[in-house]
Order: sequence, then structure tokens, then C-alpha cells
Amino acid sequence: MKLVYNVNDRPTAGKLVVFAIQQLLAIMAATLVVPVIVGHGMSSAAALFGAGVGTLVYILFTKKKSPVFLGSSFAFIGSMGAAFAGAASVSLGSSDSSSVRPARLSFTLLSPPSLRLRALTG
Repeated sequence: MKLVYNVNDRPTAGKLVVFAIQQLLAIMAATLVVPVIVGHGMSSAAALFGAGVGTLVYILFTKKKSPVFLGSSFAFIGSMGAAFAGAASVSLGSSDSSSVRPARLSFTLLSPPSLRLRALTG
């Protein structure tokens, strides 16, 4: 059984179906688990929609030369948890800004650079 395929190789139809099912299960599990772990009303449907739109935009920009699925990332679970913790303390009426600082700091340190400026100025 051939386990490594070159770029121009094409598996048989039966193998394609098995590979497609395997890929679907891996993608669905990873994309749906992140909202469940994060909680706070995060919707699994929104995660699937965002992953689908992100994938379509990526395919458009690469002109269909790189067939990649862009799904949820477990890398941001810690920073999202910290951000939600800070938001929860503010919404509970904590007027002491020291309770928000650790959450804001961890969100700032763990988030992508494009979000860092927004977190520091907001």
C-alpha cells in the first residue's frame, strides 16, 4: 500500500473516499471542540462558518494552488480564556482596574500582533 503521494499522484477512487472521510472527521472534531472548551456563548455554527469563509478567501487569494482548510486553532484558547475572565470581572461591576490588568496583559502577550495594539489602547 502506497502511503506517500507526490504532488501529481492521484489515489484510486476508493482511497479518495476514505481519505475524505478521515479529513472530514478530523476537521469537524477540531473545529467544534474549540467553542466547547472556550464556552461563554461561543457558537459552534459560528466557528464552522468562520472556518468556511476563511478557507474560501484563502483559496481565492492563492488562486486554487494550495488546497488548505483553515479551521479553529487551539493556540488561542488561553488568551481567549483570559480575555473572557477580564470581561467577566468588568461586567460584574469591579471598579478596581487591577482585576482586569492580569487578563489584559495575558491577552496582549498571547494574542497575534494585530490585536495587541487594540488591547493596549482599548
